[in-house]
Amino acid sequence: KKVLSMRADVFGLGTCQYLGSGLLIAGLASVINPSLPSSALVVLGGSLALSSSAFGLQLLRDNSQMGTRFGRASFGVLLFQDLAVVPLLVMLPLLGGGEGGSFVQAGMKAVVKATVALGFICVLGQVFLRKVFYWVKRSGSSEAFLAATLGTVLLCSQITEGLGLSDTLGAFVGGVLVAETNYSHQVEADIAPFRGMLLGLFFVTVGFALDLKLLATQWTTVLPLLLGLLVLKAVVVICGCLAWGLSGASALQSAMLLAPGGEFAFVVFGVADRLQLIPTSVSSVLVTTTVLSMAMTPVLVAGGAKLAAILRQNRGQQNLEGSDQRAATDIGKIETSREGFVIVCGWNAVSRAICDLLDAEGRAQYIVFEDNPKIVADARASGLPVYLVDCTSREVLDKFKVGSSRLVVLCSPRQTADRQARGIRRI
Repeated sequence: KKVLSMRADVFGLGTCQYLGSGLLIAGLASVINPSLPSSALVVLGGSLALSSSAFGLQLLRDNSQMGTRFGRASFGVLLFQDLAVVPLLVMLPLLGGGEGGSFVQAGMKAVVKATVALGFICVLGQVFLRKVFYWVKRSGSSEAFLAATLGTVLLCSQITEGLGLSDTLGAFVGGVLVAETNYSHQVEADIAPFRGMLLGLFFVTVGFALDLKLLATQWTTVLPLLLGLLVLKAVVVICGCLAWGLSGASALQSAMLLAPGGEFAFVVFGVADRLQLIPTSVSSVLVTTTVLSMAMTPVLVAGGAKLAAILRQNRGQQNLEGSDQRAATDIGKIETSREGFVIVCGWNAVSRAICDLLDAEGRAQYIVFEDNPKIVADARASGLPVYLVDCTSREVLDKFKVGSSRLVVLCSPRQTADRQARGIRRI
């Protein structure tokens, strides 16, 4: 459901970023080493084009940027990459299976196997999963609920591995099935105590993947690869974001978040090494390069945020009021959203909590109105959809199409909220 609600960013910008980065990486690799087979080029392009969902989403949540334009765009790209991993993992065993035949034949076999495996898992999940969770929920045992969740993921993983596909693919699909049930919030609450621990463990394993000896002996290879990867992916993301109507500041922040490599690249490199699609020495260099790029993510994001804040501050008073061309474009996209939009009056701790809930649900976009110029300037510098608006003015309310909103939430102080409510009732 969330993928469909963000289809423009997911299938539009996401496709542009992944295919653009992957094709450029594969093309440069073929120029540098013309003897590379097509299977190795698929591995290089498909894996290095990925970004880190673990790092990216965590930084967006920590900085409360999920509701920003660049946050939604980056999230859409990361969602598409998660979907793109599925066919990539399906292709690898067939490319290295030694079954002969062309690349097209391998692709057809991949499609058949993936259709059988994923179709079986989805039908099984739709028929039985909701009933299983219903009976487990009735037991009142959080331990049983957690066991059912983990059992579902492990079972899906075993099914795909038994059919000759990646077990990671099955685990991913199992997670998607659980997320589509009516108990997704309960599952999220039950695994919350373990999420931070497992995420920390993941970061530790990423650090373990860094080969310091290789870095010391082959730094003349690793560092140029690292710089080239970051620059190439950043340029592709910036061009894609500008083509999709994002501002220069938002495009810059998205580029800094998406330019580093991703954790799924480790899975792809491991499988490719095991299947002898790429040499072990090349796999080690690529893993080290990816680890270094991921380690640089917080620094790149912080630097991008500072540069973006400077760019936004230079856009002037009209941007704060939503009346310049760029702000009007952003507002127009929110107001024409098929899922509807929400108006929030007042920017404070309460309205921030409400916007965080709207971001978590992903079912409605929102615009925030605030009459304090300093608060608005700080929020706009962070890329948030907060505008300097007097909610008691009929002309302003008509301009922002408040009457077409799904909901208006008043978070201002009592006297101000009363005036705002009277003004909104008049429309």
